[in-house]
Amino acid sequence: MRQIKVQLDDVVAEQLEETASKSGYTLAGYISTVISGYCTCMLKEELDAKRVLLDLLATSEPDSSFIRPEDIPWEITTPRETFS
Repeated sequence: MRQIKVQLDDVVAEQLEETASKSGYTLAGYISTVISGYCTCMLKEELDAKRVLLDLLATSEPDSSFIRPEDIPWEITTPRETFS
């Protein structure tokens, strides 16, 4: 298991120890739980945002006015693979 070293002010460390104790955790277990919960929340938000974007793409209509060029000009900076 990986380890992380954190340096805290005495006041903050005492508050964390007190909160961990009240919650039935060791200090390390409490910090691990808080970080894990935060990461899970961030991943859920990211997945929700991706789902919204996919839903928007799925319901969008193709642009009938767009005409794909037969040959891509060399002077553009977009990689040619993008157009394949």
